[in-house]
Amino acid sequence: MGNVESKRSRLGTGHSAFFLLLLGYVLLVGFLALRLPPLAGPNEALHYEYVALLRQTGRLPDLSTSYRPDERHQPPVYYSLAALLSLPFATPQLDSELSPNPHFPGTLRGSGNLNPFIHLTPTNAPVVYAGRIASMLFGVLAMVSLYAAARQTLPQSVSLLAVAVMAFQPSFLHLSATMNNDLAVTAVATLLTAYTTYLIIQKKSARYYLGWGLLFGLALLTKASAIFLLLTLPVACWTVWRRTRSVWQTLQAGLWGGVGFVPLVGGWLLFNHERSGDALGLAPSVPLGQILTLRPADLGLLLAHLVELFRSFWLDWSPGILGYGPGWLYGMAAALLLFALLGWLRPTRVLVQPTAVVLVHVIWIGALATAFLAVKTVMIRDVGFLVPEGRWLLPAWPSLAWLVAVGWARWWGEHERKMSGLATAVPPLTALLLSLFFLPQLYPQARRLTALTQIPATTTSANLLYNGQLALTAVETNPIHLGETARATLYWRATQTPNADYTVTVQLLTLEAGQWTKLAETRSFPGGGHNPTLDWREGDMYRDEVILRADGAISGPTAAWLGVWLDDNGTNVQAKQNGQITDWPLAMPVVVRPASPIPLPETAFNAPVQFADLFDLAAITQEVVGDEWLVTLWWQARQAITADYVVFVHVLDDAGNLVAQSDSSPANGSSPTYIWQPGDVIRDQHRLPRQTAVKPSLLIGVYDRATTQRLPIYHAGVPQPDNVWRYTPTESR
Repeated sequence: MGNVESKRSRLGTGHSAFFLLLLGYVLLVGFLALRLPPLAGPNEALHYEYVALLRQTGRLPDLSTSYRPDERHQPPVYYSLAALLSLPFATPQLDSELSPNPHFPGTLRGSGNLNPFIHLTPTNAPVVYAGRIASMLFGVLAMVSLYAAARQTLPQSVSLLAVAVMAFQPSFLHLSATMNNDLAVTAVATLLTAYTTYLIIQKKSARYYLGWGLLFGLALLTKASAIFLLLTLPVACWTVWRRTRSVWQTLQAGLWGGVGFVPLVGGWLLFNHERSGDALGLAPSVPLGQILTLRPADLGLLLAHLVELFRSFWLDWSPGILGYGPGWLYGMAAALLLFALLGWLRPTRVLVQPTAVVLVHVIWIGALATAFLAVKTVMIRDVGFLVPEGRWLLPAWPSLAWLVAVGWARWWGEHERKMSGLATAVPPLTALLLSLFFLPQLYPQARRLTALTQIPATTTSANLLYNGQLALTAVETNPIHLGETARATLYWRATQTPNADYTVTVQLLTLEAGQWTKLAETRSFPGGGHNPTLDWREGDMYRDEVILRADGAISGPTAAWLGVWLDDNGTNVQAKQNGQITDWPLAMPVVVRPASPIPLPETAFNAPVQFADLFDLAAITQEVVGDEWLVTLWWQARQAITADYVVFVHVLDDAGNLVAQSDSSPANGSSPTYIWQPGDVIRDQHRLPRQTAVKPSLLIGVYDRATTQRLPIYHAGVPQPDNVWRYTPTESR
């Protein structure tokens, strides 16, 4: 693909912008490491177990004593560094000895939460945070390595863009802040590609390939997926042959590479084979036998899952498939990546890169992606479902970031520096916004209050006391619509130091015809598990948010209650409201509305019946079910209503005698008129005896519950006698 651009600055000049990116990365990862719940990363508890076993036994974990899928088969580099960093702290417990969170895992819809353990802090679980620091250090190494690789063939602006794209990619950040060996293999793989670029560009002699072999051996001691880096050695050797046209010197380069990694890797493979019979340690995660049975047609099984795989790779801040971000983010990321990569197809003499350097990156990406997709295809074909685990592709992300940066810059010609600089600011800014706004939604925490004055005047007093220890002083919610998430905010005060970790259950309840119906429920420790009550002390006050999603069938705007229960290991604790024991601790009344007004039936009246200037009777539908005649009145509100009105439906026979009647608040009391707003449609069903459905007339009216005074009625502008409207079901209106 030609020679390196001649106007590049030398490595070693003008690094202030790079160090600014490095500082931003360290600060942001440090924030994430402290903000994310301990052991909430992908398999983080299992990575922690490996380090804990190293600390407890002083040797690599024994595979024969494990009875669960774990990480004990993994190579030792990351775990050794994490254990070394944790030496100043006491020997840690195993993850099986920690306090599990019974409400894990959870979802964004409020059922449970995403932190698997409770009562863990940097003080009592320092080894977790030492392991997270180890991940961050490997992330720093990856940034330095990618910058060094890029600066050998690229101007500084494009090199900085490559580093920013890699370092501030959401999954890279997330894994940088949790315990894992993915960052370790990513860092060493990036270091190896940087060194390979150095060998190619500087035209080094064969003995320098010893360093290549040592780095490859180190990569394999971080994670077995690094095996595909071996495919880049022939590319580097090919450059030796192109330069010297000497088969012997080319073979020497390959031999020196082998001398570098064979003893190191060979020793590890023999050791691993001896302890488990699985030299590479691939058996727990890579089914080689099944992969060899794949046919090209099987790859079609992946098509329906490509979006999920990309989402898992780009942003999943959780143990897996629970922490996806907003949909627009993935669409924007995919579009920008595709646009940047298409820059390689643009015919231009800008940023022409050495063919061998490009091949190193492409081969590494292609090999790892092929293995990843093959494993996922086997899972879909043989198991029937997919666990995406996009983090498997992370080791090749620096190479892809390099390709993206160069492709982006190739679009702009002489404006490359300016456009690359602008693009470099986007990944850090996006990552910062996600950390500030998305992370708190994913991992909510209760906010500690210092005074009662911090409780807004807009709240509703709850006056609930649980077990004599926790007082729910006030509650508030944002508007609640069916099928959408809503937040309920609870204000707690510890009247005594709690003696248990209480589970808080919040239910959204509606009462219809004397029967309670549950529209939503969430169960969790306070603060999404971050603030369990055993950590509270007498006098502590907390503001806690829970997420509710109302689902079910409602007949229009619906009066509901927010009920709050506390239980200790499933046993409800005593609740008192205003000093009286209650089995139904209802904290506040709320209104649940449909996401959009209920549509009127096709048989809606051409001229609705007007009740004063408050609301209209827009339609009547009916059906016979069993022994009942169901008459449904469809109301439509004209304005907000403050009074509580009762609807009556009287059934008259042919002689004008009253044979049945129904008097109730609309929708069997679940949609009282005082919660109606302009435009609301209410489906108000009245149950009448079946035999009265034969040639009846209906008298329909509305009266004020407090005064029994009827509302005036107008039909087609004509006042109705006695403020009652006569309707014959067989009429067409």
